[in-house]
Amino acid sequence: MINATHYYLERLLNQLSNDCGSAQARIRTSTTMQAVKFAANLHANPMIRSLPQVRQALHRVHDCAEKRMEVLLDQQLKALEIVQSSDELRRDYGRLVRHDWSFLRGDYGRVYVHADREYHRLLHRLVQCENAADAAEPPPELEQDDQDHCAPAP
Repeated sequence: MINATHYYLERLLNQLSNDCGSAQARIRTSTTMQAVKFAANLHANPMIRSLPQVRQALHRVHDCAEKRMEVLLDQQLKALEIVQSSDELRRDYGRLVRHDWSFLRGDYGRVYVHADREYHRLLHRLVQCENAADAAEPPPELEQDDQDHCAPAP
């Protein structure tokens, strides 16, 4: 005869296993960081939360979500690499921080730090290229007035 408590715990474990499988499937098909974050938001029943297999299942879901976040981030960083001006890069960065990268904070802090560092690396590279292009151009010559000892004309 099966104990009612044992049966209930088995049912909770099976339900969590099914939930983890469907969460991983939703994570793999998600196209935005917001969808990944919401798909990975999975909680175990307090009665089974401390069991090792439950913690492992939740960690697998988190790891799957983190890998998907990294893939989405790589796509966004590749799009940022083709930007030609620092102003455009700053504008795109602001949009990404507001709409996507805000979901990296907290649970995916390591991925957020990577995103921020890559943005600053790209920005530094673009600013250096712009400064080098500005330095390569000769400064415009100032017009001088006909009178000696006068300031140049604007």
